[in-house]
Amino acid sequence: MVAERAALLAIGVALAVSCAGEPDRRVPADPKAAALERLHVFEEARRTTTDFRSLPSAAEAFGPDPVAVRRLPGTLFLVGLLRGRSVIVLLDEQLREIERHEAPASPTGLAVSPKGEVFVSGELSSDIARYALRDGALRQVGSIPMGGVRSIRAIAYGQEGVLYVVEDHDHRLLTVSVDHGTVLAGAEEPIGLGPRTVLRTERHVVVNCVLSHTVVVLPVDGQGIPRRDGAARITHDGPFWAVDAKETRAGLLLAMGGVEDHPLDRRQGSFGYIDSFVYVYRVSGTPPSAGRLVALNASALGVVTPKAVALRSDGEDVRLRLTGYGDATLAELSWAPPRLTSKGMWQHPEVVTRRFVPGTVGPPLEGGTTLFADPLLDAWIVDDGIGPRVVPVPDPGHESSRSVASRVGEALFFTTLMAPWNRTASSTTDPTSPGRSIRT
Repeated sequence: MVAERAALLAIGVALAVSCAGEPDRRVPADPKAAALERLHVFEEARRTTTDFRSLPSAAEAFGPDPVAVRRLPGTLFLVGLLRGRSVIVLLDEQLREIERHEAPASPTGLAVSPKGEVFVSGELSSDIARYALRDGALRQVGSIPMGGVRSIRAIAYGQEGVLYVVEDHDHRLLTVSVDHGTVLAGAEEPIGLGPRTVLRTERHVVVNCVLSHTVVVLPVDGQGIPRRDGAARITHDGPFWAVDAKETRAGLLLAMGGVEDHPLDRRQGSFGYIDSFVYVYRVSGTPPSAGRLVALNASALGVVTPKAVALRSDGEDVRLRLTGYGDATLAELSWAPPRLTSKGMWQHPEVVTRRFVPGTVGPPLEGGTTLFADPLLDAWIVDDGIGPRVVPVPDPGHESSRSVASRVGEALFFTTLMAPWNRTASSTTDPTSPGRSIRT
């Protein structure tokens, strides 16, 4: 028995010595877990001490948010909308603010007639305000009440003396008489889910319905009333963010900035087929139909989320300019002239890109220099063809209302700063090819 105990003791000592000589295999503490725990504590503390009922809305907290700018015909003045302050501003040719006036709440719709009358609508108002320049000053001269309309997203002026109004509560395109304030058409039938923008060309009205991922093109009659029976619809798998249109002898050309026309794919563990693209279509024929001419990967050019597109034609030549809300690149695409390939599409364009600023929204205002509204930077942007000039929007009474952290957070949320190392899979190849996996 003593011998057995001695043997067991010797084995135990040997095991202890053996274990002491082995390296420490304990798993070190995960620094990410500790960081997440600190973040959870911070979030819980902020949530507990925040009264969400008293906080200002994002429209107010994110600054003045300039969203539109137009020239007043026959003058050197411009007018702009500040959505975050619910005002319209009168600007001189250097974009210096002369005066500001109250506008419909959360204004986003701005239209100017050839005679210089200004119309403004707001997302939180049922009225369209009317302004005019009198003795060098902007004056409100009336309003058009829109009974039963809860959210006017955009307006456009028609040369027949009508306004086109899109509202996304009942998803309608309304045609309104400027002189009488009466609804002439569109009160009963929806135009498409989530109409956000509307523009008028010489012979058409174009509506962008972001929720149904559809651009609707309607010819107008002699009174400016859209003809529903002649509508052409362009529908994709993702939304359009910007639309421009140009009448040509061969039909209506449309340029659209939007997401890639492909179903989402998450089999890789991340989103695929969500690159930013630019498209060109032509609507022509009887009955009218839409044919795709261009599908180009804008992300591959550095233009992410193109919310400002401008389509121009000079004889047979076509030029398209686009800027991205989510990145700091401006791209100019030129077809001189366009010609059809064997696939029925236009040839690859000549592409010129240059550094710009993020946050621009359309439509850009052209004529000598190009002007943009930029709600991300709270500024007007002037482009002379060489580089952008940023003109900050004055914000009296709110100069210290935004912290650096707030501005950085907005930029992180809306731009590629959130993940600057990510790229489109086709960013090193032909931008006319699909972007099969983008995480930007």
